[in-house]
Amino acid sequence: MSPLPVVICGKNPAIAAIVKDTLQPAYEAIHIITSVEQGTTDIPLLLTGKTPPNHAGNGGTKKYASVPVAIITGGGYDDEAFDTLKAACKDVKEVPWFRPDMSRMSEMPSTVEDYARAVSERCKIALKALLEGGKGKHEGREGVYYY
Repeated sequence: MSPLPVVICGKNPAIAAIVKDTLQPAYEAIHIITSVEQGTTDIPLLLTGKTPPNHAGNGGTKKYASVPVAIITGGGYDDEAFDTLKAACKDVKEVPWFRPDMSRMSEMPSTVEDYARAVSERCKIALKALLEGGKGKHEGREGVYYY
């Protein structure tokens, strides 16, 4: 089975890169967003099957043949930033959005690499429960989910 395409929104490129690598092989981070401004432009394009501009900080695989099935945001995006990203996509395909459960941050490791791996593990659990729990059907599962 091919990996499911996702978009990662991570303000820290080092964390985003580790999350991208450790989501594999089940999920493929086709695009990495590093700012709200970039996200408000790129995510709507991606959700409509269009190729976004090439940004130097985009460490995603850039395999844009498939529309992403989920958007994953990191802890650097507060409520206002998250809402701005999501609002920019109101007129395009709806997909599930995943964001960290900030009430569980005290459980997270302190080093960047260990933190990123823990984020990735939480994401994989949440993605699998939602996207794969429906026997491979991920359509119609839009909304906001916490990992």
